[in-house]
Amino acid sequence: WDTIGGDLNGKIATGRIFESKLENIDGTLYLHYLQDDILNIKHLDGTSWTTDLEWAQDHLTDIQLDKNGSELYFSSNTLSINFDGGVYRVTSTSSVENIIPDDAEWFELGVFSFTIDSEGSLIVSSMKVESAVVHYPYINVFDGTEWKTISDDFSGGTDPTGLESIGTDIYYIYGDAASEEQWVIHPMILNSKKYSK
Repeated sequence: WDTIGGDLNGKIATGRIFESKLENIDGTLYLHYLQDDILNIKHLDGTSWTTDLEWAQDHLTDIQLDKNGSELYFSSNTLSINFDGGVYRVTSTSSVENIIPDDAEWFELGVFSFTIDSEGSLIVSSMKVESAVVHYPYINVFDGTEWKTISDDFSGGTDPTGLESIGTDIYYIYGDAASEEQWVIHPMILNSKKYSK
């Protein structure tokens, strides 16, 4: 076994580290982790970890990465009451641009899943809150100019939700809200759909 990156002992970082994940994106290994409320994203360049981002933001969680060509994106939820998380484009090693509009009513509960299709469209599964007890999934697509909601009746859906794109097709899984038993917040049925452009 060979030690890669880091110092002579293989250490990449020290401190309070959590939510670390290693991902293969288009044949490149990416590592992301939170360290003392700083999101770190690195990629493996030969035998060294190269920093893509060091961004300070409290209470991030559920980080997901994806790329569109050379542009790196990530989504995050939050444990903070001060912001909703978002979908971000990395603009430098210390800054990001949030792609989610401030007034997006479909984003009140944050990102549930995130993917990018082969045309570079960002696709986000989130929840729309209708009332204190009624909320259901939405799927929104950003084509680089504007966000559009996929036209479908999502009112029977619930968490868990998941998205993945293959080419321009979107594969979507979701819980069946009607299958939730009383006093149990998890569905007993998982459904799936495919959306094609």
